[in-house]
Amino acid sequence: MSVTTSVNTLIRQSLIDTVNILYPLSPQFQSLVKQHNWYTPNYVGMHDGKSVGWKGWSVNLNDVDMQFHTLYVDFVPNLLPVQSRLTLFGNDFAQTIDQLDSFVVMFNTGYPLQSIDLIKASGFTPRALPNVLHATKVIDAAVFGTMPSLYWASYLIKLLRLKWHTTLSTSDNSTDVLCDDDTYDIWK
Repeated sequence: MSVTTSVNTLIRQSLIDTVNILYPLSPQFQSLVKQHNWYTPNYVGMHDGKSVGWKGWSVNLNDVDMQFHTLYVDFVPNLLPVQSRLTLFGNDFAQTIDQLDSFVVMFNTGYPLQSIDLIKASGFTPRALPNVLHATKVIDAAVFGTMPSLYWASYLIKLLRLKWHTTLSTSDNSTDVLCDDDTYDIWK
């Protein structure tokens, strides 16, 4: 199962829209959006003797603004057996993808393990790694294509804000959370 052209284009455009929302007077920052593929078996898993590729796009906003980090959006065929998912991704993420044939996942990385409740309370799913968490938004691939790129950009901005907030809260012991009201609702 491979990523369709329309899903691939929508992933890229969602990241471009995110950049354009953050930096409306700097269209050259769109060039920061880069294609990537994850094939590391201990990160994405193995199926039928092959690495399960996560294919997508990313934008490293830290190159232009030190307060932000890299955002990733990937298409993933859900091929791994349940036990492999639990081992690689942790219980929360494995449960979220359980009934999906394929999914799109938006994420940023490097959350401390103690931020798990903050990630969940903010409407995201933690993906567990040995020493850190990723905050993720998992979307059924079939559903992803039904919404415009600006809709998905609102979640990407919320991920950026969560990372920024988590960095602050780990230094000042804040317990604030970002709720769905914090997502930029462009439809109202």
